[in-house]
Amino acid sequence: MIRRLQGAGPVLERRSLRRWLFTAMAIAGALPLVVLPPLLITPSGAENVDGTRILAISVCSLLGTVWALVFASLAFRAEDEFTQQGSKFAWYWGAMGGVVVSAPIYVFIQTGGLHWLDPAVPFSKALGRAFAMGYGLLLFSQLAGYVAVLSWWKATRR
Repeated sequence: MIRRLQGAGPVLERRSLRRWLFTAMAIAGALPLVVLPPLLITPSGAENVDGTRILAISVCSLLGTVWALVFASLAFRAEDEFTQQGSKFAWYWGAMGGVVVSAPIYVFIQTGGLHWLDPAVPFSKALGRAFAMGYGLLLFSQLAGYVAVLSWWKATRR
């Protein structure tokens, strides 16, 4: 029989509480570092290509990413093995599914599909190349990360 303390709501177990705390810290620390600098450093509506501004925003983005990675790792380590395996399964197959779903959308946009749907949407070779580079950067980064982690895992498990 489950007994509840009078007036007490559901209580999280310690492991879950730590995981949620680390997750909240990852988000609360990374978001301001990534989102605020472009808003504060760049005047509204201005297209400023000042090197100092670009460097400052890039460094803040790097710091926010590192912050998120550290606390996401702590949150992952706070989980039990069953939950960790579920998380890895979801990230692998979810990411793979996302790539598979995005490929036809990428081709549609790359070939001028948005302009075809709405002629007011601009389409040019320069925009197409920029879009291709953005999409390719994500895919290349995923692949490079996979190869790096797999290599590390194999080297440390011998």
